[in-house]
This record gives sequence, structure tokens and C-alpha cells, in this order.
Amino acid sequence: MGRGDAVKGTAHVGGAPGVLVSGVVWVVAGFVWARSDVAQAFVVLFFGGMAIVPIGLFIARVLLRAPKPGKGNPLDRLGLESTFSLFAGLLIAYVLLRISPAYVFPIMAITIGARYFIFRTIYGDGLFWALGTALTAVGVSTVLGFVTWPTNIAVVVGVIEVAFAIVLFVRSSQSDP
Repeated sequence: MGRGDAVKGTAHVGGAPGVLVSGVVWVVAGFVWARSDVAQAFVVLFFGGMAIVPIGLFIARVLLRAPKPGKGNPLDRLGLESTFSLFAGLLIAYVLLRISPAYVFPIMAITIGARYFIFRTIYGDGLFWALGTALTAVGVSTVLGFVTWPTNIAVVVGVIEVAFAIVLFVRSSQSDP
């Protein structure tokens, strides 16, 4: 399926609004972490994460006037099914919150990065493989101690997502008929 054939590509503006909202949520969680602690930042990430789809849809439909997605699109089911792996990552991160808080956000970065690989199929854009690779690499390199970031990892992940969202918005606008 090519990029232009992906029904969800136009209805969801190529996934750009969701990636942008996710990036903002991560940055806000990072700021909360810098001002308080990992537990409060995790709460922000958790509840902010629940707002990604509704806010992303609002941006797509109301602000960008994207068409409504078609009924019966099998790719919708794939998006929902991939959410269950996200719940697994959330559970692992929540358990780590008590025993090893330093790993909470790297594990979430790996979880979100792994989920983005599926978005290649959902949106028909290979850029999601690059985004998934970037977030997974940030998480893994942090867990393994290969990198010390100039700020906390939540801000790093958020900035990466916002940057990819901009590219996705540009690509989406260039492919509109």
C-alpha cells in the first residue's frame, strides 16, 4: 500500500496531529519531572497520553478540516490492537516507578517507539519506522547507560516527536490533492 493509498493518511493528516500532541505531552511530563519527581511526571504522561487521540482528532477535523475516516477500515483495528502493547509498557513502567524510577521513561520511550513501527502500515509512511527507531534507540541507550542527555529523557522524546510531527505535517500537505 502506497502512501497515497492509505485511507487513514488523509483522514488523520498522516498521523501528524497525534505525533504532535504526544510530543507536547512528553515535553510537559519532562518539565513536571524537572520541577518535582518521576512519579508526578508519569501521571502527566499517563493522563496526557489518554488525551492524544481526542486532541489529535480535534486538530485534524476542526483545525485542519480533514475528512472523516471511512467506516470499516481494517487499519482502524490495527491501531486499536497495537494499544494493548502500550498497556503492557505502561504496566511495566508503573511497576518500575517503585523499584527503579530511572527506568520508567526509558521503558515508555521503548514502548512508544515500538508502537510507531505499526504506524508505517496504518498511515503508509515509512517515516514512522525512523520515528520508532529514534525513540527506541533513545530508550535503549538510556537504559544501558550509553548516553547522558542534557535534560531528562521525557523532554528528549518530546522534542523528537515534535520534530517528526512537523515533517509529517509538511509531507501530508504536499500529498494533498
